[in-house]
Amino acid sequence: EAFGYTVITWYALPHMSFFIGCTASLLSIAMLSMERSIAVNANYHRKLPRKRAVNMSVAIWIFSFTFPCIYFQIGYFKFAFIFAILMIIVTFVAMVIAFIRIHCSIRSTTARVLTVQPMGSANEKTSQIELKRAERERRVTRIFTAILIFYTICNLPAFVFIFVVNFCSSCSCIFIHWSRDLLLLCALVNCSGNQFLYAWRMKSFTRAFRSLVHLPLTDEASVIQTRDTRDKQ
Repeated sequence: EAFGYTVITWYALPHMSFFIGCTASLLSIAMLSMERSIAVNANYHRKLPRKRAVNMSVAIWIFSFTFPCIYFQIGYFKFAFIFAILMIIVTFVAMVIAFIRIHCSIRSTTARVLTVQPMGSANEKTSQIELKRAERERRVTRIFTAILIFYTICNLPAFVFIFVVNFCSSCSCIFIHWSRDLLLLCALVNCSGNQFLYAWRMKSFTRAFRSLVHLPLTDEASVIQTRDTRDKQ
């Protein structure tokens, strides 16, 4: 529309697809952030049960389909403003809280292991396990840092564009059209890149991707794949 092209008359379909997809993506990132924060701060090795993961996914998609229905009552501009306040800010706050909790937990675990003098092989083995766990969670923290930076770069301009579209009464129509189009693009880029940015650092994802496109596995990935195959047998 910013370039002057004819806009489709059934614009409700792309608008609803945009809001449903972005809501599901943002809620998934927020849920993953909080789950990792809880897992890191737990005193034992904690994995997300399959049943709970399915229930969380179903709840996210149900909310993602029902929440954007407000769009039909209040229109695109008002709902975009509500979407920015609720979804973008809430997700950002959840990610920041999770990042701080994970970072503090890793620092405290590392400091405790380094300051406590091991007395015997059992304590030394426990310290090594805790250090390996801290290193693993440190890698996860780096992933969260990249996601948080990418999220801020994409959604901060989108957040500004939403306020411009709703409150800038002196702006020209061309500028409003550009702001509306760029708002959609910024949010779509973020939601499209989140899953790859999060999963690309995971060995299981890269191993599956290489197998899918028939690329040779690295030595480390080959060892992991062999071990997984042996465990299944």
